Amino acid sequence: MIPEDIWNFKPKRRSLESSLKPLERKLAHVPSALPESAAYLIWVLLHKYILQHLIHIVLAAHILGVLKHHFIDQHHNAINRIVP
Repeated sequence: MIPEDIWNFKPKRRSLESSLKPLERKLAHVPSALPESAAYLIWVLLHKYILQHLIHIVLAAHILGVLKHHFIDQHHNAINRIVP
């Protein structure tokens, strides 16, 4: 079980926007569709914490690869193939 404080790093939740329709307000307080289990907790940790860092790492690796090909390997056509 994950304590409620881990989900929200801020001590107080913000109030809902006044422009929300009544159905949207009700759905904003609906509990999770999946029951809490080990698989559910792993999915949450993967989704909220690991994937965002993984995307940054992959993006940085691609940028570093382009710079390596251009400046170190002197493959000047590589950038022309990447950037139209």
